[in-house]
Amino acid sequence: MKVSVTLDGLLDYHSTCQLIDIVKQHEVKVSFFPAARQAADAPNVLEEIVKAGLPVGNYTLCAEPHMENKPVAALVEDFTAAQKILRVITGNEPVQIKCNATEYTQNVLIAAAASGIQQAVRSTSYLTFHSFKSYEETLGWVNRQAPGSIISVKLSGLLDSSEYRPSNSTAKPIGAEVTQTAQPSLTLTPEERTVQLVAWLLRAIEEADFSWESVGLREANQGRLAEPVMNLKTSIPSVAYIFYGNYAASEEIDGVLKSLAALKGK
Repeated sequence: MKVSVTLDGLLDYHSTCQLIDIVKQHEVKVSFFPAARQAADAPNVLEEIVKAGLPVGNYTLCAEPHMENKPVAALVEDFTAAQKILRVITGNEPVQIKCNATEYTQNVLIAAAASGIQQAVRSTSYLTFHSFKSYEETLGWVNRQAPGSIISVKLSGLLDSSEYRPSNSTAKPIGAEVTQTAQPSLTLTPEERTVQLVAWLLRAIEEADFSWESVGLREANQGRLAEPVMNLKTSIPSVAYIFYGNYAASEEIDGVLKSLAALKGK
């Protein structure tokens, strides 16, 4: 099982349409979680998501963090109000809820159930538009995620301190600015960089290997890197040829293999 993605919050109409197009190009499970007041201020944005047939969840009324500190009655009031707003816009009440930077205590889960919500989604990782500076960095990070992970992209705002998780590839946590050097993506607006991040992320998820065997090998390896080989030593004068990549059967490949066989090449 590969990972799934949630998009938390809401972007403007144009950016959301771009996100929808990107999501439809991939076979990755993606759900939108807008805060209800965001949706009320821009119902046409949410209508496009629904029109595309994509799941919409409840991100509470205002995506307020640390809601575990509220009493049950206040939680029910917030969740229920959000449910009503989203039902008016989408035609259906969400069955899932995500709380922003909130611990799912018993009170939170009781309030969710009392509001007609069936599931509370807990993410395993959080990203923002400045989490990665390239597709290669995104792919490397995705390859370290376990099957069944839930990756959340915050469409606006910063990560809460509880949402940071150390990355194996950088000294800074995922979600922190990973570079201060001039990169092409840094010339984009935050909205454009968010759209770019989602495109990189969904592509990486489809290309990554999430088999349990691969995950086990990566964990056992503990991030060690192979030692680069600069010379292939031999006792006779020779030239080394290395062919790499993914090759399908073809006349060209057959020709190369026959030539190597004739030369006794390795």
